[in-house]
Amino acid sequence: MMRARALPSPYWLCEMARCCWMLKGARRAMTMNNLFTSDALEVLMPVDGGTPRSPDCIRQRGGEISVRVRREEGRNSLDHAPSRLNLVLRNRANEPIQVRLALDLSDRGDGQEPSRAPLWGAPQERDYVFLRPPRGVWQRVDGEIQHWTVRVTLHLEPGDSLLALSPEYTYGDYLRFVHSLSEGPLLRKVLLGRSDGGREHWGLRITDPEGPQEKKLRFLLAARAHAYETFGSFAVEGMIRYLLGNPPEANLKLFDFEVLPMLNVDGVAQGYEYTEGFEHGPGRDLTACASGRLYFQRIDEWQPHILVSLHNWITPRALDLMSYTDADSAGRPIDRAQEMLRAFFPPQTQYGKRWLNDMEPPLAQNWMLEDEKESPKLTNPEVYAHIRYRTEIWVPEFPWFGRDDGDPVQIAFETGRLYLRALLQTLVRTHSLSSAVLEAPLEQRWLSEWEPAGSPEPQHVGRDALLNGGPLVLDRVAFARGLAMASGGAVSYDLAGQWDEFAAVAGLAGDLPAGAAVEFRVEGDGRLLWASRPHHVPYHRDRFVVDVRGVRMLTLVARMLDERRSGGTAQALWADAKVTREARDRH
Repeated sequence: MMRARALPSPYWLCEMARCCWMLKGARRAMTMNNLFTSDALEVLMPVDGGTPRSPDCIRQRGGEISVRVRREEGRNSLDHAPSRLNLVLRNRANEPIQVRLALDLSDRGDGQEPSRAPLWGAPQERDYVFLRPPRGVWQRVDGEIQHWTVRVTLHLEPGDSLLALSPEYTYGDYLRFVHSLSEGPLLRKVLLGRSDGGREHWGLRITDPEGPQEKKLRFLLAARAHAYETFGSFAVEGMIRYLLGNPPEANLKLFDFEVLPMLNVDGVAQGYEYTEGFEHGPGRDLTACASGRLYFQRIDEWQPHILVSLHNWITPRALDLMSYTDADSAGRPIDRAQEMLRAFFPPQTQYGKRWLNDMEPPLAQNWMLEDEKESPKLTNPEVYAHIRYRTEIWVPEFPWFGRDDGDPVQIAFETGRLYLRALLQTLVRTHSLSSAVLEAPLEQRWLSEWEPAGSPEPQHVGRDALLNGGPLVLDRVAFARGLAMASGGAVSYDLAGQWDEFAAVAGLAGDLPAGAAVEFRVEGDGRLLWASRPHHVPYHRDRFVVDVRGVRMLTLVARMLDERRSGGTAQALWADAKVTREARDRH
């Protein structure tokens, strides 16, 4: 069966402490203001991070509840569709209820097109919300969009459900996480200052004190400059756990970390989206607020060699971004570091992602290009650090959409861990750190590139497409690679015992007869390695990884659980089906 990966005990200590804090937070009643009441439904605004904050934004129109989603309760420096919504939907009945919501993302209150072309806001990519039921994890709920109004139907269990455009991470969550961490030889916590609103700015210093301090690379890791970009908060937790749980692999004798987990504490707490309370936008002076001044102060005092600023846009939702810094000995921009990082952190195709970098010129995301500008924007802290201290800047963008099968929060933790691990392995090579712990990058190959064993007829297996040539789509996530077969089919591949893991996303495309179900099975040399839950409904995703070390013949089976129920149009998809192993050349 699937191989379980053991985690070091410090990781579990951090996780247990976090769980205790989260349970305490769950038991404490959130301070909330009532915005709307209708029959069994209450719409509540949490004081910590809730938005919109005015009852005027909630109306009942016909059989639906209309919500005007606001960009900012104060000023806003960017013209794009609103990207933040945080409300509590309270079902006061003793049984589930159904609620129809209309979310106006125009920021004008009329649901029509914004007056100017918005940045990052294609309406067809904004037709979903996230909901966390009273007992459960965040889940994506799809709807339909007309102009800039999204309509979704929600099934609410009794109690409080959280509604958001992205999984929520509040100022209170940040404090609970910081206080859950115990100081020790590797970790020191410092209260760096307070915001204009009196909120706490914590810095986390992580390093191995036994390493030669003067030779270490100083590493500044910052998240949540933009209040709505919650992925960075979860990702930075995953990064911190990786550093504390894996000191040798993290090369803490070579790096000295300072982590600023939440830059825009006022914006996050007050329900702002982007700039208010932390003037981080075009033409803004970040030093106008206490939080901004603190960020520049940390850059001046720390003078980091490396600065990572975590972000997530909402659209384009299928694209990740990797900004980086690298140059040759003459100071000319090169893409060596970008290619190295990709070797350790391939595009997360299992979530339907690809790099925006692949659609641009090779050096388009290299921060060395800032040196060629006549008037670099020194009001931007990353530009300031790069120009003033020659800091290497790395800025990833990880949108939530697609990273939502199972528990999106756990996916964000893991994405943060994998990205930082890959970045450190890249840096020890670009900086020629000879005493570093080196890991091998991954080598991967898609099964759609191979001829199946026994060479079944081409019409029986679709390669990178459905059997009729259509795209591979599961749960509205498109996959560029994968296999398709008729329900009840099977296909085998000769791995020759040369690969370590097989990974794929299993699901159905099309319709099954009433009452029918398909079980996806992975077999190695005739032995069952993995079996899915029964699939009844099309488009649901089962993402899995299976240990195939030593396996010669890999067989994929889409087994009909009731052979008497034939017919239907369903095809069994093995999206993103690939095998991986450590690269043969470790250097």
